[in-house]
Amino acid sequence: MNTPTITDRARPALRLALGGGAALAIWFAAVFATTLIVNPPTIVAFGNSESLLRAVAAAGGSPVRIGRGFVAARMPSAQATRALVGRGAWAVWPTTSGICVDPEVLRRAFGDSA
Repeated sequence: MNTPTITDRARPALRLALGGGAALAIWFAAVFATTLIVNPPTIVAFGNSESLLRAVAAAGGSPVRIGRGFVAARMPSAQATRALVGRGAWAVWPTTSGICVDPEVLRRAFGDSA
């Protein structure tokens, strides 16, 4: 007689969790790569908001929405979008356009000239 043990029952759950994690990693990598290859009209970059805001301005983009840890912006080209990764964005994804920019974040990022 062969009775299943607790570890026998945990293996399918572990396999499912690892498979789900791998699928998510592949999905996020594909979205990231697509954003860098295709030029979506609006992107969202994740990282330090103030440094991303400076990077967007330096690349010729215009900020659309700013939040803690992200900046949504309209970028002029795929090359400008790729430049964000070199300037501190740890992920860049396509997005629908946002509608507001927090003026306080602009003031902190650019000083009183904003």
